[in-house]
Amino acid sequence: LEKHPVIFSKVLALQGSIFEDLGSYDLAIEYFTESIDICKANKDTNGLSDMYSRIGNVRYLMGENDLALQTYEDALELERIKGNRMGEMMSLCQMGLVELQRGNHKAAQNAHEDALAIAKEDRMNRGIADNEMYIGRICLEVGDADSALIHFENAYEIWEVPGIKIRMGQTLLGMARAYYALGNERAFLAKA
Repeated sequence: LEKHPVIFSKVLALQGSIFEDLGSYDLAIEYFTESIDICKANKDTNGLSDMYSRIGNVRYLMGENDLALQTYEDALELERIKGNRMGEMMSLCQMGLVELQRGNHKAAQNAHEDALAIAKEDRMNRGIADNEMYIGRICLEVGDADSALIHFENAYEIWEVPGIKIRMGQTLLGMARAYYALGNERAFLAKA
């Protein structure tokens, strides 16, 4: 396998993912890092941005938000160089989640709004709905229930078409929370 660096780096990534699923985060990072070294040596930018995202996800799960943010920023830079709009949108979305975890509501909202703009331009319905939902959550946390309700309603309209029940439920719950914050008990009970 070592004679085939792209395959070898993918095998390392797969092993890292298995350790991540098992909760062995240190081992996952070790395998992802080894894969990164191979990707760098072979100028494999696709593999490199993927590994940065994977390490960011593990760091996020470990609560190492500063390191997670740094790796998502590295992934974002590579996605922009490659012109991969989907990857750029996903990196921004992940950065928003980390910033929210850190309590940086403004930075989180900015990242999700940038991701939302890309999703809208490229008609990525799932990206639109996810980022609308995340922005809705941020609005709720900062006490802007009116805006939160609009974002949750926008997300619900998208999830309703394919009928994705779990996402519909999540957005209905967000709408219920927004109605509760607005003091509209009847609407809250209807959505809850």
